[in-house]
Amino acid sequence: MDLKEKHEASAKAICSIYTFLDIRIDSVENGICRSKIPLSVNT
Repeated sequence: MDLKEKHEASAKAICSIYTFLDIRIDSVENGICRSKIPLSVNT
């Protein structure tokens, strides 16, 4: 599991709204985490 996957898994584990919205981590560079939330019925 790389750093990007670890951040995504921990965010979803800590805050259930991230699982509900299906947050996706794009990149983690220099302490900055870029993410996106895909359009779905929940958003």
